[in-house]
Amino acid sequence: MAKRPEIVTSEKTGQVVQQIYADQRKIIYRLHVPDEPTGRTEQHELASVIYFHGFDKLPSGFYRDGYGFTTGYAVLKALHEKYGKKLELHFDKIKKSGVQKLKTKTKVTINFNQFDTLQKTIRRIRKERNDEIGDNTNAFLKSQFPNTFRSLKTTTELVPEYQGDQLAEILRDPKVLKSLSKSDVEALAEFYPKFVKKESTGVRTIALLDMAGKTKSRTERVYLSKVLKEFENKIGRANLSENDWQKFLRTYILLFNTNYVKSIEKLSVSLGGKYPDFLLLNTFGYLDIFEIKKPTTQLLRYDKSRDNYFWDPEIAKAISQTENYINSLQQNADAFCNEMRKRHNLEIKVVRPRGFIIAGRSEQLTDEKMRDDFRLLGDALKNIDLILYDEFLERLKNLEGRLAEGEK
Repeated sequence: MAKRPEIVTSEKTGQVVQQIYADQRKIIYRLHVPDEPTGRTEQHELASVIYFHGFDKLPSGFYRDGYGFTTGYAVLKALHEKYGKKLELHFDKIKKSGVQKLKTKTKVTINFNQFDTLQKTIRRIRKERNDEIGDNTNAFLKSQFPNTFRSLKTTTELVPEYQGDQLAEILRDPKVLKSLSKSDVEALAEFYPKFVKKESTGVRTIALLDMAGKTKSRTERVYLSKVLKEFENKIGRANLSENDWQKFLRTYILLFNTNYVKSIEKLSVSLGGKYPDFLLLNTFGYLDIFEIKKPTTQLLRYDKSRDNYFWDPEIAKAISQTENYINSLQQNADAFCNEMRKRHNLEIKVVRPRGFIIAGRSEQLTDEKMRDDFRLLGDALKNIDLILYDEFLERLKNLEGRLAEGEK
Protein backbone atom coordinates (compact mmCIF):
# COMPACT_ATOMS: atom_id res chain seq x y z
CA MET A 1 0.00 0.00 0.00
CA ALA A 2 1.34 3.39 -1.00
CA LYS A 3 2.19 5.68 1.89
CA ARG A 4 0.40 8.96 2.39
CA PRO A 5 2.32 11.89 1.03
CA GLU A 6 4.16 14.37 3.21
CA ILE A 7 2.37 17.70 2.91
CA VAL A 8 4.49 20.86 2.88
CA THR A 9 2.70 24.18 3.31
CA SER A 10 3.85 27.75 2.90
CA GLU A 11 4.92 29.31 6.19
CA LYS A 12 3.47 32.62 5.08
CA THR A 13 0.14 31.64 3.50
CA GLY A 14 -0.54 28.13 4.81
CA GLN A 15 -1.26 26.92 1.26
CA VAL A 16 -0.19 23.44 0.19
CA VAL A 17 3.05 23.79 -1.78
CA GLN A 18 4.40 20.24 -2.02
CA GLN A 19 3.07 16.70 -1.84
CA ILE A 20 6.09 14.44 -1.34
CA TYR A 21 5.66 10.73 -2.07
CA ALA A 22 8.99 9.57 -0.60
CA ASP A 23 8.41 5.86 -1.32
CA GLN A 24 7.75 6.66 -5.00
CA ARG A 25 10.41 9.40 -5.16
CA LYS A 26 7.84 11.74 -6.61
CA ILE A 27 6.85 15.33 -5.77
CA ILE A 28 3.82 17.36 -6.82
CA TYR A 29 4.76 21.04 -6.63
CA ARG A 30 1.98 23.64 -6.66
CA LEU A 31 2.64 27.21 -7.77
CA HIS A 32 1.08 30.10 -5.86
CA VAL A 33 0.82 33.88 -5.99
CA PRO A 34 3.95 35.57 -4.52
CA ASP A 35 3.62 37.98 -1.59
CA GLU A 36 4.87 40.88 -3.69
CA PRO A 37 4.46 41.45 -7.47
CA THR A 38 7.61 40.84 -9.53
CA GLY A 39 6.73 43.21 -12.37
CA ARG A 40 6.36 40.42 -14.92
CA THR A 41 3.89 37.62 -15.62
CA GLU A 42 3.61 35.60 -12.40
CA GLN A 43 4.66 31.97 -12.73
CA HIS A 44 1.43 30.57 -11.28
CA GLU A 45 -0.32 32.07 -14.34
CA LEU A 46 1.90 29.96 -16.61
CA ALA A 47 1.58 26.64 -14.77
CA SER A 48 -0.35 25.54 -11.69
CA VAL A 49 1.49 22.25 -11.01
CA ILE A 50 4.96 20.83 -11.74
CA TYR A 51 5.79 17.14 -11.25
CA PHE A 52 9.20 15.83 -10.13
CA HIS A 53 10.30 12.21 -10.59
CA GLY A 54 13.31 10.65 -8.87
CA PHE A 55 13.28 13.12 -5.96
CA ASP A 56 12.32 12.84 -2.29
CA LYS A 57 12.88 16.55 -1.69
CA LEU A 58 12.46 19.64 -3.86
CA PRO A 59 15.63 20.14 -5.98
CA SER A 60 17.51 23.42 -6.28
CA GLY A 61 16.12 26.06 -8.61
CA PHE A 62 12.61 26.35 -7.12
CA TYR A 63 11.15 28.55 -4.37
CA ARG A 64 10.14 26.56 -1.31
CA ASP A 65 7.01 28.69 -0.86
CA GLY A 66 5.60 27.70 -4.25
CA TYR A 67 6.53 30.80 -6.25
CA GLY A 68 8.07 28.72 -9.03
CA PHE A 69 11.50 28.80 -10.67
CA THR A 70 14.38 30.80 -9.22
CA THR A 71 16.42 30.69 -12.45
CA GLY A 72 14.27 28.95 -15.07
CA TYR A 73 11.46 31.46 -15.57
CA ALA A 74 12.35 31.87 -19.27
CA VAL A 75 11.97 28.10 -19.81
CA LEU A 76 8.50 28.08 -18.26
CA LYS A 77 7.46 31.19 -20.22
CA ALA A 78 8.62 29.68 -23.55
CA LEU A 79 6.80 26.40 -22.86
CA HIS A 80 3.62 28.27 -21.93
CA GLU A 81 3.80 30.34 -25.11
CA LYS A 82 4.08 27.10 -27.07
CA TYR A 83 1.46 24.95 -25.30
CA GLY A 84 -0.65 27.37 -23.24
CA LYS A 85 -2.98 25.88 -20.61
CA LYS A 86 -2.51 22.42 -22.11
CA LEU A 87 1.02 22.26 -20.68
CA GLU A 88 1.78 19.56 -18.09
CA LEU A 89 5.38 19.94 -16.96
CA HIS A 90 7.51 17.09 -15.55
CA PHE A 91 11.14 17.05 -14.42
CA ASP A 92 12.75 13.61 -14.41
CA LYS A 93 16.10 12.68 -12.91
CA ILE A 94 16.61 9.77 -15.32
CA LYS A 95 14.40 10.03 -18.41
CA LYS A 96 15.40 12.00 -21.48
CA SER A 97 13.59 15.21 -22.39
CA GLY A 98 10.58 14.72 -24.62
CA VAL A 99 7.09 15.89 -25.60
CA GLN A 100 4.00 13.65 -25.49
CA LYS A 101 0.74 14.80 -27.06
CA LEU A 102 -2.26 13.57 -25.03
CA LYS A 103 -5.99 14.04 -25.63
CA THR A 104 -6.47 17.13 -23.47
CA LYS A 105 -2.92 18.20 -22.70
CA THR A 106 0.70 18.16 -23.78
CA LYS A 107 3.08 16.41 -21.40
CA VAL A 108 6.56 17.96 -21.50
CA THR A 109 9.33 16.02 -19.73
CA ILE A 110 12.67 17.71 -19.06
CA ASN A 111 15.74 15.81 -17.91
CA PHE A 112 16.66 17.57 -14.67
CA ASN A 113 20.43 17.06 -15.02
CA GLN A 114 20.37 18.88 -18.35
CA PHE A 115 18.15 21.59 -16.88
CA ASP A 116 20.52 22.01 -13.93
CA THR A 117 23.36 22.72 -16.38
CA LEU A 118 21.27 25.59 -17.79
CA GLN A 119 20.60 26.86 -14.26
CA LYS A 120 24.32 26.99 -13.48
CA THR A 121 24.96 28.91 -16.69
CA ILE A 122 22.21 31.43 -15.86
CA ARG A 123 23.59 31.91 -12.34
CA ARG A 124 27.06 32.54 -13.76
CA ILE A 125 25.74 35.09 -16.28
CA ARG A 126 23.75 36.87 -13.55
CA LYS A 127 26.77 37.00 -11.25
CA GLU A 128 29.01 38.42 -13.99
CA ARG A 129 26.37 41.00 -14.88
CA ASN A 130 25.80 41.98 -11.23
CA ASP A 131 29.57 42.20 -10.64
CA GLU A 132 29.93 44.51 -13.64
CA ILE A 133 27.03 46.70 -12.51
CA GLY A 134 28.44 46.88 -8.97
CA ASP A 135 31.91 47.67 -10.26
CA ASN A 136 30.71 50.53 -12.44
CA THR A 137 28.51 51.86 -9.63
CA ASN A 138 31.48 51.90 -7.26
CA ALA A 139 33.61 53.64 -9.89
CA PHE A 140 30.94 56.29 -10.35
CA LEU A 141 30.62 56.95 -6.60
CA LYS A 142 34.41 57.18 -6.22
CA SER A 143 34.62 59.66 -9.10
CA GLN A 144 31.82 61.83 -7.69
CA PHE A 145 32.64 61.58 -3.98
CA PRO A 146 36.35 60.61 -3.76
CA ASN A 147 36.71 61.36 -0.05
CA THR A 148 33.55 59.58 1.04
CA PHE A 149 33.86 56.47 -1.13
CA ARG A 150 37.65 56.20 -1.33
CA SER A 151 37.68 52.66 0.13
CA LEU A 152 35.28 51.15 -2.44
CA LYS A 153 36.91 48.35 -4.45
CA THR A 154 36.66 48.71 -8.22
CA THR A 155 38.51 47.60 -11.34
CA THR A 156 36.82 50.21 -13.53
CA GLU A 157 37.79 53.84 -13.98
CA LEU A 158 35.21 56.25 -15.37
CA VAL A 159 36.87 58.33 -18.09
CA PRO A 160 36.32 62.11 -17.79
CA GLU A 161 35.87 64.34 -20.82
CA TYR A 162 39.01 64.03 -22.96
CA GLN A 163 41.59 66.83 -23.25
CA GLY A 164 44.66 66.91 -25.51
CA ASP A 165 47.82 65.05 -24.35
CA GLN A 166 45.86 63.12 -21.70
CA LEU A 167 46.01 59.88 -23.69
CA ALA A 168 49.78 60.14 -24.20
CA GLU A 169 50.29 60.75 -20.49
CA ILE A 170 48.13 57.76 -19.58
CA LEU A 171 49.71 55.33 -22.04
CA ARG A 172 53.29 56.31 -21.11
CA ASP A 173 52.65 55.53 -17.45
CA PRO A 174 54.12 52.01 -16.85
CA LYS A 175 51.52 51.35 -14.13
CA VAL A 176 48.74 51.52 -16.75
CA LEU A 177 49.85 48.22 -18.35
CA LYS A 178 49.13 46.38 -15.10
CA SER A 179 45.64 47.81 -14.69
CA LEU A 180 44.23 47.58 -18.24
CA SER A 181 40.83 45.88 -18.23
CA LYS A 182 39.50 43.59 -20.95
CA SER A 183 37.40 46.50 -22.28
CA ASP A 184 40.50 48.72 -22.41
CA VAL A 185 42.39 46.15 -24.49
CA GLU A 186 39.47 45.66 -26.87
CA ALA A 187 39.07 49.43 -27.31
CA LEU A 188 42.79 49.84 -28.13
CA ALA A 189 42.60 47.04 -30.71
CA GLU A 190 39.55 48.67 -32.35
CA PHE A 191 41.05 52.17 -32.27
CA TYR A 192 44.06 51.58 -34.57
CA PRO A 193 42.23 50.68 -37.84
CA LYS A 194 39.60 53.39 -37.26
CA PHE A 195 42.27 56.01 -36.76
CA VAL A 196 44.19 54.99 -39.92
CA LYS A 197 41.00 55.20 -42.00
CA LYS A 198 40.14 58.65 -40.68
CA GLU A 199 40.41 61.27 -43.45
CA SER A 200 42.36 63.76 -41.33
CA THR A 201 45.10 61.22 -40.50
CA GLY A 202 48.22 62.36 -42.42
CA VAL A 203 50.61 60.18 -44.45
CA ARG A 204 53.51 60.87 -42.09
CA THR A 205 51.43 59.76 -39.11
CA ILE A 206 50.39 56.55 -40.88
CA ALA A 207 54.03 55.81 -41.74
CA LEU A 208 54.96 56.24 -38.09
CA LEU A 209 52.18 53.85 -37.07
CA ASP A 210 53.31 51.31 -39.69
CA MET A 211 56.82 51.34 -38.20
CA ALA A 212 55.30 50.53 -34.84
CA GLY A 213 53.27 47.81 -36.54
CA LYS A 214 56.45 45.94 -37.47
CA THR A 215 56.60 44.77 -33.88
CA LYS A 216 53.28 42.95 -34.36
CA SER A 217 54.97 39.57 -34.87
CA ARG A 218 56.99 39.93 -31.69
CA THR A 219 53.88 41.02 -29.77
CA GLU A 220 51.98 37.96 -30.99
CA ARG A 221 54.86 35.67 -30.00
CA VAL A 222 55.02 37.15 -26.50
CA TYR A 223 51.27 36.71 -26.17
CA LEU A 224 51.44 33.12 -27.43
CA SER A 225 54.29 32.37 -25.05
CA LYS A 226 52.13 33.46 -22.13
CA VAL A 227 49.15 31.44 -23.36
CA LEU A 228 51.41 28.41 -23.82
CA LYS A 229 52.78 28.75 -20.30
CA GLU A 230 49.26 29.04 -18.87
CA PHE A 231 48.10 26.02 -20.92
CA GLU A 232 51.00 23.86 -19.70
CA ASN A 233 50.33 24.93 -16.13
CA LYS A 234 46.62 24.09 -16.36
CA ILE A 235 47.13 20.74 -18.07
CA GLY A 236 49.15 19.56 -15.09
CA ARG A 237 46.39 20.38 -12.61
CA ALA A 238 43.92 17.59 -11.90
CA ASN A 239 41.51 19.79 -9.93
CA LEU A 240 40.24 21.83 -12.89
CA SER A 241 36.63 21.17 -13.87
CA GLU A 242 35.15 20.73 -17.32
CA ASN A 243 33.72 24.24 -16.99
CA ASP A 244 37.20 25.64 -16.27
CA TRP A 245 38.53 24.07 -19.47
CA GLN A 246 35.52 25.29 -21.46
CA LYS A 247 36.23 28.87 -20.36
CA PHE A 248 39.94 28.61 -21.13
CA LEU A 249 39.56 27.04 -24.58
CA ARG A 250 36.67 29.34 -25.47
CA THR A 251 39.02 32.27 -24.85
CA TYR A 252 41.94 30.92 -26.89
CA ILE A 253 40.38 28.45 -29.35
CA LEU A 254 40.80 30.81 -32.32
CA LEU A 255 44.56 30.77 -31.76
CA PHE A 256 44.75 27.04 -32.33
CA ASN A 257 43.09 27.10 -35.74
CA THR A 258 43.32 30.30 -37.74
CA ASN A 259 40.66 29.00 -40.17
CA TYR A 260 38.07 30.04 -37.60
CA VAL A 261 37.09 33.67 -37.18
CA LYS A 262 34.34 33.61 -34.56
CA SER A 263 33.30 31.59 -31.53
CA ILE A 264 29.58 31.29 -30.76
CA GLU A 265 28.80 30.21 -27.21
CA LYS A 266 26.03 27.96 -25.85
CA LEU A 267 23.47 28.32 -28.61
CA SER A 268 20.55 25.93 -28.98
CA VAL A 269 21.40 24.03 -32.15
CA SER A 270 17.93 22.50 -32.38
CA LEU A 271 16.08 25.63 -31.24
CA GLY A 272 14.69 23.26 -28.64
CA GLY A 273 17.23 23.28 -25.84
CA LYS A 274 20.29 21.22 -26.91
CA TYR A 275 23.51 23.06 -26.16
CA PRO A 276 27.02 22.19 -27.40
CA ASP A 277 29.90 23.82 -25.50
CA PHE A 278 30.44 26.23 -28.38
CA LEU A 279 30.32 26.56 -32.15
CA LEU A 280 33.07 27.93 -34.39
CA LEU A 281 32.50 29.86 -37.60
CA ASN A 282 35.20 29.63 -40.29
CA THR A 283 36.25 32.26 -42.81
CA PHE A 284 33.65 31.04 -45.33
CA GLY A 285 30.75 31.09 -42.86
CA TYR A 286 30.57 27.33 -42.26
CA LEU A 287 29.86 26.05 -38.77
CA ASP A 288 31.61 23.39 -36.65
CA ILE A 289 30.74 22.01 -33.21
CA PHE A 290 33.13 21.69 -30.26
CA GLU A 291 32.59 19.58 -27.13
CA ILE A 292 35.10 19.95 -24.28
CA LYS A 293 36.02 17.24 -21.79
CA LYS A 294 39.01 17.22 -19.40
CA PRO A 295 42.63 16.17 -20.01
CA THR A 296 42.08 13.52 -17.34
CA THR A 297 39.02 12.07 -19.07
CA GLN A 298 39.65 8.37 -19.69
CA LEU A 299 39.74 7.56 -23.39
CA LEU A 300 39.60 3.76 -23.67
CA ARG A 301 38.49 0.62 -21.79
CA TYR A 302 39.86 -2.89 -22.35
CA ASP A 303 37.72 -5.89 -23.40
CA LYS A 304 39.72 -8.88 -22.20
CA SER A 305 37.49 -11.46 -23.95
CA ARG A 306 38.05 -9.86 -27.38
CA ASP A 307 41.53 -8.48 -26.68
CA ASN A 308 40.71 -4.99 -27.90
CA TYR A 309 39.94 -1.53 -26.60
CA PHE A 310 36.68 0.40 -26.85
CA TRP A 311 35.59 3.95 -26.03
CA ASP A 312 35.22 4.80 -22.36
CA PRO A 313 31.50 5.44 -21.56
CA GLU A 314 32.11 9.17 -21.00
CA ILE A 315 33.77 9.52 -24.41
CA ALA A 316 31.05 7.39 -26.02
CA LYS A 317 28.45 9.71 -24.48
CA ALA A 318 30.29 12.79 -25.82
CA ILE A 319 30.40 11.22 -29.29
CA SER A 320 26.67 10.47 -29.16
CA GLN A 321 25.88 14.02 -27.98
CA THR A 322 27.99 15.54 -30.76
CA GLU A 323 26.29 13.35 -33.38
CA ASN A 324 22.91 14.52 -32.04
CA TYR A 325 24.05 18.16 -32.25
CA ILE A 326 25.12 17.67 -35.87
CA ASN A 327 21.79 16.02 -36.77
CA SER A 328 19.84 18.76 -34.99
CA LEU A 329 21.75 21.46 -36.85
CA GLN A 330 21.10 19.82 -40.20
CA GLN A 331 17.41 19.17 -39.51
CA ASN A 332 16.81 22.74 -38.35
CA ALA A 333 19.32 24.48 -40.63
CA ASP A 334 16.95 27.06 -42.15
CA ALA A 335 15.36 28.07 -38.86
CA PHE A 336 18.74 28.21 -37.12
CA CYS A 337 20.36 30.36 -39.83
CA ASN A 338 17.38 32.73 -39.85
CA GLU A 339 17.57 33.03 -36.07
CA MET A 340 21.30 33.82 -36.15
CA ARG A 341 20.75 36.38 -38.90
CA LYS A 342 17.96 38.07 -36.97
CA ARG A 343 19.46 37.95 -33.45
CA HIS A 344 23.20 38.27 -34.14
CA ASN A 345 23.47 39.61 -37.70
CA LEU A 346 25.48 36.51 -38.66
CA GLU A 347 25.40 34.80 -42.04
CA ILE A 348 25.89 31.12 -41.28
CA LYS A 349 26.04 28.07 -43.56
CA VAL A 350 25.05 24.71 -42.11
CA VAL A 351 26.55 22.28 -44.63
CA ARG A 352 27.90 18.99 -43.27
CA PRO A 353 29.16 20.50 -39.99
CA ARG A 354 31.99 18.65 -38.28
CA GLY A 355 32.17 17.83 -34.61
CA PHE A 356 35.33 18.05 -32.52
CA ILE A 357 35.73 16.52 -29.07
CA ILE A 358 38.71 17.72 -27.04
CA ALA A 359 39.62 15.20 -24.34
CA GLY A 360 42.38 13.14 -22.73
CA ARG A 361 46.13 13.00 -23.26
CA SER A 362 48.41 10.76 -25.29
CA GLU A 363 50.10 9.49 -22.11
CA GLN A 364 46.97 7.37 -21.55
CA LEU A 365 47.87 5.31 -24.64
CA THR A 366 50.52 3.27 -22.89
CA ASP A 367 51.30 0.61 -25.53
CA GLU A 368 51.18 0.03 -29.27
CA LYS A 369 47.90 -1.95 -29.07
CA MET A 370 46.15 0.95 -27.36
CA ARG A 371 47.52 3.46 -29.85
CA ASP A 372 46.46 1.29 -32.81
CA ASP A 373 42.94 0.75 -31.44
CA PHE A 374 42.60 4.44 -30.61
CA ARG A 375 43.46 5.30 -34.21
CA LEU A 376 41.05 2.68 -35.60
CA LEU A 377 38.22 3.90 -33.38
CA GLY A 378 38.91 7.51 -34.35
CA ASP A 379 38.99 6.70 -38.07
CA ALA A 380 35.62 4.95 -37.74
CA LEU A 381 33.90 8.10 -36.46
CA LYS A 382 31.66 9.86 -38.95
CA ASN A 383 32.10 13.66 -39.16
CA ILE A 384 33.73 13.71 -35.70
CA ASP A 385 37.37 14.16 -34.67
CA LEU A 386 38.71 13.47 -31.20
CA ILE A 387 41.59 15.82 -30.38
CA LEU A 388 43.99 15.21 -27.50
CA TYR A 389 45.14 18.09 -25.32
CA ASP A 390 48.74 17.28 -26.35
CA GLU A 391 47.81 18.13 -29.94
CA PHE A 392 46.58 21.56 -28.87
CA LEU A 393 49.84 22.21 -27.06
CA GLU A 394 51.81 21.11 -30.12
CA ARG A 395 49.86 23.48 -32.38
CA LEU A 396 50.64 26.37 -30.04
CA LYS A 397 54.34 25.50 -29.99
CA ASN A 398 54.45 25.24 -33.79
CA LEU A 399 52.76 28.61 -34.16
CA GLU A 400 55.16 30.17 -31.65
CA GLY A 401 58.08 28.71 -33.64
CA ARG A 402 56.80 30.16 -36.94
CA LEU A 403 56.45 33.60 -35.36
CA ALA A 404 59.99 33.37 -33.96
CA GLU A 405 61.30 32.51 -37.44
CA GLY A 406 59.45 35.53 -38.85
CA GLU A 407 61.33 37.88 -36.50
CA LYS A 408 64.74 36.87 -37.87
